[in-house]
Amino acid sequence: MDNKKDITIEQEEIIPTATEPVESPEVAITETTVSATPTSRTRQWMQERYPEESWGSDEAFDERTAQHLADTEENLGKYKASEEAIGRILEANPEFALAINAMGQGMPARVAIRRYLGDVLAEPDEGDDDFEAYKEAADKFLAEKKAADEEIATRTANLEKSDILLKEFVESNFATEQEQVDFVEYLKASLRNIGMGEFSTQFFEMMLKAYMHDKDVEDAKEAGAIEARNEKITTRRIKEATETDGMPLGGGSSPIVEEEMDEEEDAIDSVLRNHRRSIFK
Repeated sequence: MDNKKDITIEQEEIIPTATEPVESPEVAITETTVSATPTSRTRQWMQERYPEESWGSDEAFDERTAQHLADTEENLGKYKASEEAIGRILEANPEFALAINAMGQGMPARVAIRRYLGDVLAEPDEGDDDFEAYKEAADKFLAEKKAADEEIATRTANLEKSDILLKEFVESNFATEQEQVDFVEYLKASLRNIGMGEFSTQFFEMMLKAYMHDKDVEDAKEAGAIEARNEKITTRRIKEATETDGMPLGGGSSPIVEEEMDEEEDAIDSVLRNHRRSIFK
């Protein structure tokens, strides 16, 4: 006997009802722009080419790149002009090309010149087309060489004298050897900067003091002389005033010791002194 029962599950049909559409809330989307300058090959190359420079904006970088390209184009133009000039010379004088090529392969310059330019560099004979030009160039070369040799000899002699003078100067002005060494190093650095065309305000002030030294000394002497003369005149006036206090002239009532009068006396002081003496006679 089958004991199983049929089980029926009645499913309720769900019918959707019409409802108002639900609007999704608006979501404000904010776009964030990240400003980042990518490292391009051009920027990387420029930074390696000019490591001491920096560019704070793309505009500054573009401007510097444009300047670099302009400078490069200008230099290439100069190189091209030089190359063309050398090409014309070598074309007109193929011996030079052979000598240069030999030197490029390791041949000593003197050997290459003797081998390929021996006849070219031979001294022309009088009457040749280029004899006068050759003679003029040779005379100019010898004159310049003589002037250069004389300048070198003079400089060498001056350096020897200067070394002795510098040694005597530092020994007489600095007590210790370290102070002497420090001063010499300072002097060398200053001369090196001058040779490189590098100056400073401190250097200009030092040169100004040296330039004005003689005038300052003369002004100080003159000021000292005037001050001393004024003091002497004042002392004399005080002395004359105290000598007329009723005691005989030259009496001991004045605490000021009489000083010897200058040969050139002030005219007004002399008149006043004579006038006072006439009153007390």
